[in-house]
Amino acid sequence: MGLERHHQINHAPVTASAINIPDDLLIAEVLACLPVKSVVRFKCVQKSWLAATKNDWFVCHHLKFSRAMPPDVLIVPRQECSDDEDEEIGLSNEINFYRLHEPLGIDIDDIKVELMLEAVQPEVITHTSLPTHCDGLVAIATTTDQVYISNPATKEFVTLPLGSHDVCEIKSPSAALGFNPRRNRYVIARYFYRNYMVFEDEDTCEQSFEYYIGHKVFTLGLGHSWDITDNPPHAICPFARPICMRGAFYCWQTTCQNQFGHSATTLMSSSRRLVPMVTVLSRDTEMLIALGNEKLYQFYEWSDTMSEVVDMEDLEYERQDGSMLTCGDIGPVLYHVVPFVKSLVSISPPN
Repeated sequence: MGLERHHQINHAPVTASAINIPDDLLIAEVLACLPVKSVVRFKCVQKSWLAATKNDWFVCHHLKFSRAMPPDVLIVPRQECSDDEDEEIGLSNEINFYRLHEPLGIDIDDIKVELMLEAVQPEVITHTSLPTHCDGLVAIATTTDQVYISNPATKEFVTLPLGSHDVCEIKSPSAALGFNPRRNRYVIARYFYRNYMVFEDEDTCEQSFEYYIGHKVFTLGLGHSWDITDNPPHAICPFARPICMRGAFYCWQTTCQNQFGHSATTLMSSSRRLVPMVTVLSRDTEMLIALGNEKLYQFYEWSDTMSEVVDMEDLEYERQDGSMLTCGDIGPVLYHVVPFVKSLVSISPPN
């Protein structure tokens, strides 16, 4: 009878060097194709990985990978404020960002949102706000001339220097976020009224406007102030979300003295009020449409039909401590929706 031989196997940790994978190949082909959360974890493994994640090439390569994924959207719930001029501006020191995963391919029976960032600020943020998105960054414009910039995926939230005062009585948030390919920088653009007066004809009751509008930009990573640019030629439609395409900003503006252009298609609801309908994102022949800051619909171009994806009021918005967001307890809530990709784009310049 032969003797049994017992073999003891020692499991040594397997590293990239142990299997002879070049570090640059591992960074370019593996690390750059991981989700943001994984990259943030793995960059602590060794110094070369940490340095790589701060490199512009790596951030751009990772962004291209994220853009190729099915699109997500970001929901920012905010308390709806009254239009009564006698009421004080609604304020809060908290703002929350929630990610809705792949809404154009979502299983309607399993719709959940993920808390990306809960930002609590020492200063207060107006309830009335307007978010815009570009490459994972989100700009939050407010009615107090203050603009905030955030990357919910990396948990960055920065207060920009206070902008020039807007004297217009109709307080509408005004800021746009985009990328300047010539300077390779992200830019926030903001318009404001230096002067705004409304005149009414006593005989005809027709209104006319006299205004002086200004425009400034803030470049992330370059300086700490807003730079003056050319003034817009016309007044800009309030609450219209500006967009950035191919390095240029586009805003909806007036075409005559007393008529504003429309920022979106509108529908008449059963209560006989106009409900804004805004296209959030599109993919092939499908579009995601936000109706009245309350519901999301999927539009099928090939059949010219729409179906409801979700009523955002029915979703559960969980805070970081496990409690539920209840900003609608004292009034209605507006659910701002913007397209969203997770990225490593940094707000602050590298050290």
